[in-house]
Amino acid sequence: ARTAGFERLRQKVPQVEYVQFIDGYCEWVEGWFTAAAATFDHVADVVAVCGWTRERFPVRTMYNRISDVEWHQGSVGPILNFAGNVMIRAEAFAEVGGYDNNVIAAEDDELSVRLRQAGGKLLRIDKKSTIHDIDMHTVFQWWQRAKRTGHAYAQVSYLHGAPPERKFFREIRGILLWGVILPISALALAPLTYGLSLIAFVRYPLTTLRIFYKTRRQGFSWKHSLAWGLSCTMSVFPGVIGASKFHLDHLHHRQHEIIEHKRPQTPVTQTNQPTRKKTNG
Repeated sequence: ARTAGFERLRQKVPQVEYVQFIDGYCEWVEGWFTAAAATFDHVADVVAVCGWTRERFPVRTMYNRISDVEWHQGSVGPILNFAGNVMIRAEAFAEVGGYDNNVIAAEDDELSVRLRQAGGKLLRIDKKSTIHDIDMHTVFQWWQRAKRTGHAYAQVSYLHGAPPERKFFREIRGILLWGVILPISALALAPLTYGLSLIAFVRYPLTTLRIFYKTRRQGFSWKHSLAWGLSCTMSVFPGVIGASKFHLDHLHHRQHEIIEHKRPQTPVTQTNQPTRKKTNG
């Protein structure tokens, strides 16, 4: 959809210099467009500029807290990759072929790699760009989102995991080690070790505590920190399923399809009065 929108825009406005992309369930913050465009005007070799995304209702649910911490990750200045809310030089975007239509998630990370490999620089400025609404209410939704992340790690690593890039190599190694090797080994060795191998499972609560204290030091509440710690620790299990799905689909030459975690929207019923159709990209 982003590629189609870009192509349509270039048809209607061939001279366009900068293109702003936005994720679904997001709203722009006033002043962002001016700040991003000014950055391009002053820094010639920058091809993509992003800012900070913030959650609209950061304390409504545990999943909102997870998302709110997630948007705070990263730093200001040169970056290796951007997320979905980003302004890109139209010429640079076209030169690398835009988004890869076969990548169902982390498509922004994948595009970031190609833009950097083409000699462009990516930059985050200290400016709020968007307000996001995760709209997540169940553990199943969290599971699906984490599963999609695992698929993304596997697919983008397959494309760009070779040295020197090694994109998502560390993440794939982590979900395999903690999501497959450790639990299976601990369970398999339990009869031989009289259950002592099960001590290995202490790794999960210890990791949660480590992330909890690290997040607290960043200034987040204990509820935010605990939710983030639990999510980071336990996401390796749905991540394994997502990564496995990619490799199985690739092996059998199946089309990769998006793994959706949002609740389906209620269809709009046609009436005699004109209606506006709301879409989420």
